[in-house]
Amino acid sequence: MKKKITTSKNYFHDIILCDDILTALKEELNKSYYPKNVFYIVDSNVDKYWGFRLKSVLHDKSYRKYYFTIKATEKNKSQKAVLDICEKLMETGFGRDTVIVSIGGGVTGDIAGFAASVYMRGVKWINIPTTLLSMVDASLGGKTGVNFNNYKNILGTFKQPDCIITDQAFLSTLSMKEYRSGFGEILKYAFLINEEFLEVIQKNLGSLIAHRDNDISDLLEICIMFKASVVYSDEKESGIRKILNLGHTTAHALENVMDFKISHGEAVVSGLAVMLVLSLKMKFITESKFNSYFSLVKGYKLPAAIHKANTKAVVDAMYKDKKNRDGKINFVLMRSPGNLMVDVPVTEEAIKSAVSEALKLFKL
Repeated sequence: MKKKITTSKNYFHDIILCDDILTALKEELNKSYYPKNVFYIVDSNVDKYWGFRLKSVLHDKSYRKYYFTIKATEKNKSQKAVLDICEKLMETGFGRDTVIVSIGGGVTGDIAGFAASVYMRGVKWINIPTTLLSMVDASLGGKTGVNFNNYKNILGTFKQPDCIITDQAFLSTLSMKEYRSGFGEILKYAFLINEEFLEVIQKNLGSLIAHRDNDISDLLEICIMFKASVVYSDEKESGIRKILNLGHTTAHALENVMDFKISHGEAVVSGLAVMLVLSLKMKFITESKFNSYFSLVKGYKLPAAIHKANTKAVVDAMYKDKKNRDGKINFVLMRSPGNLMVDVPVTEEAIKSAVSEALKLFKL
């Protein structure tokens, strides 16, 4: 199976769902669009499980290639990681006529995409996401970035990949923690798309999270199509694309305060809880709707460590969020699934109260 989800000459080219990554990658590299110099950037953990199979692509003598592994953690998501890649590109004689192929999760894609955007003012880039989180969200949209001074994605560029190839077979070797992290973003899409999609996720949440071997290609396609359509209409995040930040003001602050010891998906679910509390307090949703929606995020079951997060520290970290304007903390809030409001300023006291209340509700 190989299914082309979308093609856009303005932003990205193809987004492909497949069940044979090696064949799909070979077919893509054989297009005249790409140079014959291929620089692979592979998450070291992916290499452990998939390296032997991935390297079989390298047997094609018509290509000049190099296989470079990185330790893809939030701690290593830095300028140094980007510079290490650029240094290796130079050392091995790869010039502007190069295509970078990144294989890994969101961290790998961010680092590789950043390098692809700045090396010799930009080279071609194929992104192959291997985690659920990157398949439905991180690999899409063209944002690249690295952390700086312990704040998330402060340095970055917009660089659309020339192609994204997704094969859910990678999920079979994903840890349960990483798999659940991806579902944190899928819960975000449940609130972004519509009530019907939210109800499907709510009804099947337990089985979806518990069984990594399920065929979730339909779920992947829905999330991918939605984000692609949003990015297509607002690539640089000047308008509607801001809805994709739902839950992320709190999430990025929590990750920072907890020194990235929780997963991104866990942080996003916490952020969705805070969003719901604020939406209730500002009378955007009724109490009955709040109870229904909160039961979904509570069903995700967050680790106990999050309940101990220092509320003041979380709010202080929010002031470093890239979405803020004029020193005000802005949120994406909700009237109903699919009906979102962006750039809603919220007072510090209201945020502190909402963070504290949301975390307490998870304990009940």
